[in-house]
Amino acid sequence: MRISDFFRRWRSRPLDRHSQPVESGDEWRSVAQTWEALARSDPLWAVLSEPDKRGRKWDVGAFLATGEEFVETMLRRAVEGGARLDYGTAIDFGCGVGRLSRALSYRFSNVIGIDVSETMIKIARELNRDRPGLSFILNQRDDLHCLPDACADVVCSHITLQHMRPALAERYIGELFRAARPGGIVFLHVPSHLIAAEDAGMLAAGDCRAELLVRSAPERVAVSSACVLTVQVRNVGAADWKVPLRVGNHWRNPDGGVVAFDDGRAPIPKLKRGDSTEITLMITTPPRAGIYRLEVDIVQEGVRWFADEGSDTDSVSITVEPAPREEFGTNLPPALVTNIEPDYASAPPFEMHGVPRRRVEEIASASGMHLLRCEDHRAEWLSYGYYFEKQRQRPR
Repeated sequence: MRISDFFRRWRSRPLDRHSQPVESGDEWRSVAQTWEALARSDPLWAVLSEPDKRGRKWDVGAFLATGEEFVETMLRRAVEGGARLDYGTAIDFGCGVGRLSRALSYRFSNVIGIDVSETMIKIARELNRDRPGLSFILNQRDDLHCLPDACADVVCSHITLQHMRPALAERYIGELFRAARPGGIVFLHVPSHLIAAEDAGMLAAGDCRAELLVRSAPERVAVSSACVLTVQVRNVGAADWKVPLRVGNHWRNPDGGVVAFDDGRAPIPKLKRGDSTEITLMITTPPRAGIYRLEVDIVQEGVRWFADEGSDTDSVSITVEPAPREEFGTNLPPALVTNIEPDYASAPPFEMHGVPRRRVEEIASASGMHLLRCEDHRAEWLSYGYYFEKQRQRPR
């Protein structure tokens, strides 16, 4: 099948998708659930999380203009790094409502946006009906089976891979490299690690042991509300804790299913083996009423949760009740109004994770990619903007 035929096949396809979701573990399902909740709550802010735009305050025109600016800069820097661009097919992975996909469609013959959220895809299709050659795929798998090998001249993924755990992010990175044609360009924005943890070192597995006890927690609280827990923490590991650690919490359904993997954080003072302390943890309740299990654990940021090494967590049951909601976003376009919740409630927080630069470059090398340029961005995380080119096939 020619690439142009492949993309034409997707252009007006109903949202029944190419396949049903596959079983791929709690990590993938957690990502899908979180981003669907974000899409139903505040889709533009979820894509571009400027603090003053939360609560459906983005103007759609201004929001899309940021995509135009980013794509222009991305392509210019790729050329400055030595890329030879062809403008046939582009892929935008983690497209959201099509912020970058739309900008790419003014430059490429075929553009396809891919996202995990059904609501994001619905909004993207409606917002971009006027753009020829622009298609959107709802991908409900932990791979990119929807894309043939070597189908794209340019592949980009910006501020997306950071919101999934490293094993899943690495799988998608390999899939994005697979989709690039020989000579094609892949741009990836991927955080590496928290700068605060850069010199701290990794806590040994045998040291990741704690006794946790939630000493006080509200029994009933309104949706999307901040409240406080107190948590007793005891170091029962093999050595003193000398690296930065934090108490954090997850929200689960009564059956254990993940509602929000990440929420509050509170620092733990350095504890000698056997010592304990009491921590105050600020949490935010889920945006929908129900009965939840709030689970607390300890994390070394950018490295691992203690539960990953078999340490016990603690949990309590909290009833989250409906509450009156403030009016937000009264001047929204129809494409948003028809697809989001009529009453605004803040969505659950999204996760942040990193993939070390060394690991990204290992996957690239195994996929036949070479690095044209790499830009570092320093904030709380050290992140990299990678520009890779797939090796061209040698003539026989």
